[in-house]
Amino acid sequence: MKKILFIETCNYVDYPSGGQLSFARHFAAAMRGDAALAGIRTDRSMLEGEWGKCAVGKYDYDFFNLHNEVVSSSKPVIPKRISAYLSVRKHIHRIIKDRQFDIIIIQAPEVLFALPVSLLDKVCLIMPGVSNPLRISRYRWARCLAGIYDRHFLRCARLVRWILPAADSETIEGFVRRSKGQLDRSRITQFPTRYDSDIFRPMPKAGCRKQLGLGKDDLIVITTGRLNWYKGWKLLVDAFALFVTQHPEARLFFLGEGEDEERIREHIVHRGLSGRTFLPGRLSQHDISSYLNASDLFVMGSYTEGWSTSLVEAVACSKPCVVTDFSSAHDLVKDGENGYVVSSRTATEFASAMDKALSLAPEDIESHARAACSMSVNTLRERLNDILSFK
Repeated sequence: MKKILFIETCNYVDYPSGGQLSFARHFAAAMRGDAALAGIRTDRSMLEGEWGKCAVGKYDYDFFNLHNEVVSSSKPVIPKRISAYLSVRKHIHRIIKDRQFDIIIIQAPEVLFALPVSLLDKVCLIMPGVSNPLRISRYRWARCLAGIYDRHFLRCARLVRWILPAADSETIEGFVRRSKGQLDRSRITQFPTRYDSDIFRPMPKAGCRKQLGLGKDDLIVITTGRLNWYKGWKLLVDAFALFVTQHPEARLFFLGEGEDEERIREHIVHRGLSGRTFLPGRLSQHDISSYLNASDLFVMGSYTEGWSTSLVEAVACSKPCVVTDFSSAHDLVKDGENGYVVSSRTATEFASAMDKALSLAPEDIESHARAACSMSVNTLRERLNDILSFK
């Protein structure tokens, strides 16, 4: 089997939260130890810049520690993308010394930028989305650099061997046009997000509510993901404020963490939703699944997504979904069947869609949950092998 290296500046367990961590965790589970990993440690169990052994889930991996990091949900002074770039740049020659990797799998553009040009023909770039991340950066000054970023990213991306974007077909074609001929379409393969079907699956609502201490007569609305402005939390709170006028028993839960937590709490108070809207903080994957299965409705208000892991998990748990119009939304949510995609960003229209989604036929919602099995992590290794030819 070919020697495979996966590089991601996460701890492969629970930090930092987000779609890239989810895929890294799924990759480790799918590969069953048949790869080497480079990442960070949050428990200081390894020295920085050294190879060692690390258990990820059920499997042991050769693991290179890029750096040790303290867990924090606050906005760092130095952007994590810059820290990640510097760590990979600093250690890349140590990582590959005496190890002849045949395939190097990465997700983050900052990792791509840190790799020597001589390695790029071995690189598989898995893209959680194809939009320019600096356009939605939490650092205002970084947004000013979006044009420079795009030019540099495309110059590097045209040299990699495989590009696997998690995005719908229309978005991928727009990405190719954006490259102005720099990207070879034949090297780009659509690659939807995977989810853990052992965790995210339909379970009895009553049992999950009892486990979580939720009222049996409450109408539970759930959203999951990073607490950041581009996730559209203001739209969700404003729409929920209208929704509760028709459904006073409704409760909204934001599952996740992020730098906008206090701003969300302030807006909740401003809209008079204290006692109806809750932020439980960081949760395990099992707890998130329990909340989803305890819920009556899943919502997302994102400005942009790739192939949303949160939405895939909600669909797999057989929940009606109301979401904004981002990449993959129409692939995962069919209007009038398992939810609604709201094209406008108006609270009134979103709240109306939430109300309509409560009346959707359970059998249609369940049908979409069964179809989601094609995106299970159990299919990940086989699909990667089809594209990359591990052997």
